[in-house]
Amino acid sequence: MTRQLLVAGGGIGGLAAALAASRAGWDVRLYERAPVFAEVGAGVQLGPNAVRLLHGWGLEDELARLAAFPERLQVRDAVSGAELGVLPLGKQALDKYGAPYATIHRADLHGLLLRAVKGRENLWLKLNTSLSSYHDSGREITLKTTERLTVGRLDGAHG
Repeated sequence: MTRQLLVAGGGIGGLAAALAASRAGWDVRLYERAPVFAEVGAGVQLGPNAVRLLHGWGLEDELARLAAFPERLQVRDAVSGAELGVLPLGKQALDKYGAPYATIHRADLHGLLLRAVKGRENLWLKLNTSLSSYHDSGREITLKTTERLTVGRLDGAHG
């Protein structure tokens, strides 16, 4: 029997879960309620454990093109500007943890994961669809979805 996974939501977490399960041999269906994947959010900081996982998924080169890899983090007092602490990163983080520390725009990380899941034979993406309910009989799970339709305004106004 094939192992199957349903993922509700195509954000960073949903795409990462879908990719991991797909790579492990599961059949994955990912449902996203938005009609398109769009840029959202701001910067994301990825610790060495997260970077090591992305590298393990074969995304090292693309991550290197999209992310910044700071040499250190510096914390300063908001009022005086005095340095409160420094965390060395760069080569030291790589040597200590086996992977670098990275910063990346949220939309770039999302796009990297989306490109990684597209085209996988055992992974299906369904946009514009929400999961409205499910029933677990103990032997099978039945899902009810709602496809959202985008229509023009009824009053004929534009914009």
